[in-house]
Amino acid sequence: MKKKIMAVAMAVAVATTATPVLSADAANKVTIAKNVYVKKGASKTITVKNAKKAATWKTSNKKVVSIKKTTAKKVTVKGVKVGTAVITATVGKQKVKCKVHVGATKLTVSNKKKNATVGTKFVVTANMKNGTGDKVTFTSSKKAVATVKKTTAKKATVTAKKAGKTVLKATTKSGCVVKWTLTVSAKKPAVTATPAVTSEPAVTTEPAVTATPVVTTTPAVTTEPAVTTEPAVTTTPAVTSEPAVTATPEVTTEPAVTTTPAVTGATITVVVKDAAGKVVTDAAVSVTGGSVSGAAVEVKEKDGKATAEVENGLYLVTAKKNDFVATEAVVVAGEDVEIVIVLK
Repeated sequence: MKKKIMAVAMAVAVATTATPVLSADAANKVTIAKNVYVKKGASKTITVKNAKKAATWKTSNKKVVSIKKTTAKKVTVKGVKVGTAVITATVGKQKVKCKVHVGATKLTVSNKKKNATVGTKFVVTANMKNGTGDKVTFTSSKKAVATVKKTTAKKATVTAKKAGKTVLKATTKSGCVVKWTLTVSAKKPAVTATPAVTSEPAVTTEPAVTATPVVTTTPAVTTEPAVTTEPAVTTTPAVTSEPAVTATPEVTTEPAVTTTPAVTGATITVVVKDAAGKVVTDAAVSVTGGSVSGAAVEVKEKDGKATAEVENGLYLVTAKKNDFVATEAVVVAGEDVEIVIVLK
């Protein structure tokens, strides 16, 4: 009985000590990249890990991927033409496989904006030549300035974050690279504030100018009857009383018409100007007064001037254009009078 027990114990001990020998291969499991990308005509190195022995290498399709050089743990492969081939590494009894994709031979990116304003977004698109099975990634060297978020297999959205410069880059797994510099500028408040310019209705509020009826209040000028009180001057009819002199019968027996010019044949000539001193030819001019108080006198216009034939006496000459009115008092005492009226 004792012999049987000892035999069983020895068998268990042998089995226990032999277990590590059986799992030694499992303890050194060999690994390799599952997918590798390479451009047509370019080379790539693949490495096995945890290999305690030299590996042997094999390609499933030499017309797509060829083996250029091998070492105990590495193999250099070359992309022959666009497609996919499997590279197999054998280490002892273990075999590991890697898919080699011969991808894009050329990469271009559309809508590569070089300038943007903070807060704006734009979409870029990668275009791969012979890129079947190839993949593209987008990056930004300064994410604080601009970020790039991939939205589809070939597109990404760029968002401008703050003022500065960043390098944006598109890279295919096969090694094609396109990069460019994006300059982000801050928003220009002055530009957005241009509504202040559009709000120039402040200018259209120039009714303040149309409100120059304040000027039309120049009736204050028309109230110059204070001037009309100059009848003290009009008392110069003492001069007009000169008819007594002209009344020398012998002389006045000549046509009374010819003698009247001496007394009544005076002319008032009116020149109208604006505040800048420019002659105004289209103003309405009226003359009232004379021997018949308030009577209107016919006014004729010629060569930019208004003229009226009057008798001796006090006259009010009024010039008007649009809302601008000016009035002057004139005393006629046997001589022609020329006055300038300024519309203010």
